[in-house]
Amino acid sequence: MTIEQIAAKKAEKAKNVETVIWEKIQAAPVGQLFFIDDFIEDGAFKYKAAAKSLERLVSKAKLKRIDRGMYALTGYDPISKEVLPRPQDIAKAVCRKYNVRAVPAGKWAVYLAGLSTQHPGFTEYLTNGKNRRFHIGKSSNMSPRFNRKMKFFCMN
Repeated sequence: MTIEQIAAKKAEKAKNVETVIWEKIQAAPVGQLFFIDDFIEDGAFKYKAAAKSLERLVSKAKLKRIDRGMYALTGYDPISKEVLPRPQDIAKAVCRKYNVRAVPAGKWAVYLAGLSTQHPGFTEYLTNGKNRRFHIGKSSNMSPRFNRKMKFFCMN
């Protein structure tokens, strides 16, 4: 085999991995979160192949990267443009992935309890895991709707 044939074969295999992953993602609802581990559980792909395929899908603007190894299928809405996952969905996914518990805290807890009508600029959770921060959406300070931040604080 020549070098060109080997390179073509590798490119075809990579394309197949990407195609299979994209088909699985398309079957999910908009706003669904995915981890790299979701695609390697089948044993069909290696970690690096799945990670590279997801990276390619992000570069093609088919997926949105939320954090390292965490991706979201976004949709399009004519009013708010990009439909991102809700903070509660991200918190549930993070808890599922890292096997931790999280409860709302601070102004976010007050808002969820219905004691305040003001929507906080960021969401806070107390967790038994490590401290984490997520920035979802645009980084401008114009509207909390598009500048959602999440903080996970350790309870230990």
